[in-house]
Amino acid sequence: MAQPVLLAVSDEHLRAGQNVVAEDAYGIVGLAAVTPRPDGLELKGLFSHPNQWEQGIGRFLIESAAEQFGNCPTGNMYVMAGPDAKSFYQACEFEVVGETDTQFGPAIAMMGSGRK
Repeated sequence: MAQPVLLAVSDEHLRAGQNVVAEDAYGIVGLAAVTPRPDGLELKGLFSHPNQWEQGIGRFLIESAAEQFGNCPTGNMYVMAGPDAKSFYQACEFEVVGETDTQFGPAIAMMGSGRK
């Protein structure tokens, strides 16, 4: 929320249909944006409103993206996570595979199946 520009998904990405949306009775509550890779999927963005955190929406979006887009030999999903998100992704059964610096600060490279 400190950098709202990061919450934007490009029109090109939306047109490519590489997104999964979570809705409730009141509207959209979350979005996952993925990009195919030769060895799986890259989770480019995972968003839910802070009022909706700890409701299972993030896990639902990851699992839905893996189910919908994860047709590759390895079935792996990759994400560059900020340090604050590490425990969330670990709870979703992602493992740390490296660390790097990004324009937004340190990031943790993680990999998982995205499935239960």
